[in-house]
Amino acid sequence: MESMVDADRHFPARSKAPLVTVLMTVRNGEPYVRQAVASVLEQSMGDLELLVVDNASTDASLDTVRSFGDGRVRIRLNGCDLGRTRALNVGLRHARGEFVAVLDADDLADPERLALQTDFLRRHPGVAMAGGGYRAIDQQGRLLAEHSMPLTHQDILNCFPVWNPIPHSTMIFRRRAVMDMGGYPSAYIWAQDYALILKMARRHALANLPQTLGAIRQHPEQMTALPAHAAHKLLESYQLLRKGRSLAGVSPASKAEGRTVCAGLARDYLALLDGLGRHGRAFAFRLSCLLGDPRDRELRKALGLGPRNGLLLKPVQPQSGVDG
Repeated sequence: MESMVDADRHFPARSKAPLVTVLMTVRNGEPYVRQAVASVLEQSMGDLELLVVDNASTDASLDTVRSFGDGRVRIRLNGCDLGRTRALNVGLRHARGEFVAVLDADDLADPERLALQTDFLRRHPGVAMAGGGYRAIDQQGRLLAEHSMPLTHQDILNCFPVWNPIPHSTMIFRRRAVMDMGGYPSAYIWAQDYALILKMARRHALANLPQTLGAIRQHPEQMTALPAHAAHKLLESYQLLRKGRSLAGVSPASKAEGRTVCAGLARDYLALLDGLGRHGRAFAFRLSCLLGDPRDRELRKALGLGPRNGLLLKPVQPQSGVDG
């Protein structure tokens, strides 16, 4: 059950709607949430609100957020853990900004991020969603790598069959455009951000800024690293990258590369199911692949299916390197 309590009572109320709502969902966000919140409140562009949707945290996350005592902070409390996707959609319903920027509770926004992004969207009214480059950091904030993103809508399209070209913690979008599309797709529990991006790309122009906009933390406690979510991660990646191939305008070369990537994901997913003894689900997945891509020889080979029929030729073996 969704039980919502508005914690605006802790801080002075804003007199008008902000230009930007920064949306942050939290589920036991210590020890990183303090730095994440501070990076929002220290933005050079101050016309913002930080909307924190707490997913029934049992640690000190809420106390940490409240300790800032900043009137730009709003908190929505979920009576139970609704899951990330539903929590994000709760936030969308309560956001007041013309633009919504996303920041995960363990990531950081650079001080100029919102100024750069709002200026870009104002100068490009045809663009509905934008992201940018980021630094990958570890648990202690040490730099692991720097990543730039494809800038134009066409270059972003050509990434869709292979990888997600708009990192969630750099994403900003026009709230009304996303609400008109129904928000984050509820069917996805791990890759809801990529599912939203694909949905937006069917109707709207997308872009990335050339600047580095923040830091994305990599640590073993995050949802994307938990073994319990491995099956969801593989299946949703397969499903969404396959959808990415179907978008109008994607180049033939990108589609071909995407088929290879999807074959590897399907192979790994099937091997995981077989290893867990979920043979019924493995059979259903093979059947769905056979019906969905009957002419994809690379996929059939990866699943151990014959070239002209659905007979299993040999057990599939797990492959490494899918996440790389």
